[in-house]
Amino acid sequence: MVMVIERLKSVLPPAGRRARGTDYVGLDRHACDACWECLEACPNDVFGKVGLHRHVVVRARDACSGCLACVEVCRTGALTELDEPAAGDAP
Repeated sequence: MVMVIERLKSVLPPAGRRARGTDYVGLDRHACDACWECLEACPNDVFGKVGLHRHVVVRARDACSGCLACVEVCRTGALTELDEPAAGDAP
């Protein structure tokens, strides 16, 4: 069982952030307080609202250019810069 868990850790994105975010920005939905500042800051309309659950969601993952405008305005830390882009996306 331990070997299976270790193998999964080696192939899964860190803390599940890349699965919910983009190649450049991690998203922690639980930390989002639904201020919607990131929607206004993003020049590429990457994010959308989930009003019922009161958090943002990535609507256009591939549209993210990595400008980090959303990270700069996020006051709760729900959006964070990933340490490195996903494999194959580095310039």
